[in-house]
Amino acid sequence: MIRCLRSLVIAGLAGGLAMIPIGLVLRFAFGAPVNVYGELVVNRIAGRLDPLLLAAEHLIVSLAMAAPLIGILHRVRQRAAITIGLLYGGSAWLIVNSLALPVIFGQPTPWQIGPSAIWGSLTVRLVFGLVVALVSRRLAAAPRRSPA
Repeated sequence: MIRCLRSLVIAGLAGGLAMIPIGLVLRFAFGAPVNVYGELVVNRIAGRLDPLLLAAEHLIVSLAMAAPLIGILHRVRQRAAITIGLLYGGSAWLIVNSLALPVIFGQPTPWQIGPSAIWGSLTVRLVFGLVVALVSRRLAAAPRRSPA
């Protein structure tokens, strides 16, 4: 249990942090709409876009989104981790970002907007799944330390 929680915290935060530079490049270099819903949440909570609250919201969501993936990865062969991570990232984007969040916030789906609303957000979710899987796999392969 402790090993799984350790993986969740380390891999979940690593996945969340890995999304940030990719998202910034996609947003500012290519104009891709990324982190739209994170900004909407922070605006609703704080009444304005507060960078510290945005970072906190992002990391909390990253941990929550990583939990099911870590649970899955702890039950499968390590060789399958990358494939599972990418499938999870893509599935999370499909279910959460392209369907649930647009409905919750009364926004059009990315499918209604077009490819420009799909590829940026999907890319950062794939990066998230990949990084969580790679870090989790590395942690699982690390030798266990015995208590001193």
